[in-house]
Amino acid sequence: VSVILTAAENSTVPLLIVFVIFGYFGWQALSKITPDIFLIMPIGGWVIYFLIKGILAALVGIFVAPFVLAKKIAGAIQGSIGEGM
Repeated sequence: VSVILTAAENSTVPLLIVFVIFGYFGWQALSKITPDIFLIMPIGGWVIYFLIKGILAALVGIFVAPFVLAKKIAGAIQGSIGEGM
């Protein structure tokens, strides 16, 4: 763990990669619960909307990403076990 923290202190690239991964899974989770309606907003409103949704996606992704990744790994393992029989 200390090696990861030391690497993170020396470079922001690993933190950025983790932030993007969490943001991706969080964005998918938020898209599932937001309504599919078209809002008419000025450009500034859309910038604020995507900025807030991006921040929320990263925060939600912290909790959602491990669950989704574990589910995909379990599905792959079950699929490989099923093919072997």
